[in-house]
Amino acid sequence: MIAKGRAITAMRELNEAPFPEWKGKTLKEAREQWPNEWDGYFDPKPGTASTRIFPGGESLMKTCERAMGGLRQVYKRCKDVGNVGIVTRGEVVRLVPLALLEAPLENMFRLHGMNGAVTIFEFDGTRGTFVCLNDHRHLLELGTKDIRDYPVKA
Repeated sequence: MIAKGRAITAMRELNEAPFPEWKGKTLKEAREQWPNEWDGYFDPKPGTASTRIFPGGESLMKTCERAMGGLRQVYKRCKDVGNVGIVTRGEVVRLVPLALLEAPLENMFRLHGMNGAVTIFEFDGTRGTFVCLNDHRHLLELGTKDIRDYPVKA
């Protein structure tokens, strides 16, 4: 729907962070089996973005570096195209804005990542200037609930 007949390219670089050992587990099971990793993910301490590696996955820093590399690839391929849409989720939605703002990645959960939200920014290959961040007003008329209203199935 979004592409309206335009080319779509899937890029591994823009995938969310992998948590293979948490896959298939409920939130409660993951929290009980890996309490330190769980706490480190949801409340990361300053300076842990590069050292905290999740079970079988990667660090916040690695996820961010991968996503920023993907963003630079998109820029190089599309800089003369005009507006480009990137659809992603999870940590990438929060980490890329933090990286562009040169903010600590450990602040990831200080940004909401609303389902279906739109973030618009201008990118020159290096720096980003934000027009809007995590805007989900377009969903309100559909009666879509705010993600914070959904129960956690743990």
